[in-house]
Amino acid sequence: MRRASALLVAVAAALCVVAALPAWAVLVVGLADGRVVWGAVLAAAVASGLAVVVVRRVSAPRLLMGYSVLVYVALYLPIVVVVVYAFSGSVVAGAWQGFSTRWFGEALADPVITASVGRSVRVAFGAAAISAVLGTAAALAVTRARLSIRVPF
Repeated sequence: MRRASALLVAVAAALCVVAALPAWAVLVVGLADGRVVWGAVLAAAVASGLAVVVVRRVSAPRLLMGYSVLVYVALYLPIVVVVVYAFSGSVVAGAWQGFSTRWFGEALADPVITASVGRSVRVAFGAAAISAVLGTAAALAVTRARLSIRVPF
């Protein structure tokens, strides 16, 4: 339970810091237009104040852990949503009408799509084989090279 609460604190801290950025962006864009967006001023001030308090009270590793969780959620959540909606029976992409594999069946019945998938798989295996050979050769060359070449900095 202690680890879960530490993770929640880290994510909350990262959210406080990240929340200040859009508010400041809206404020800057508003000022560039020659007008003051008072909601953005208030949001930027509050979010920045929270960010300062949070950054001072939360350790750097926890803050980094919170950012990492936010990044992983931002990267993988759209993929999960697409995979879930791929099994929807609806014709409209955003409407869920129950679990169905209808669209996968129609795609596999189409000869153009199956030919395209087959060609893509052959190209992928060919590229993987070529990159494995070239990568192995490059690794052997680097490990057998003099030390000055191996360590550039």
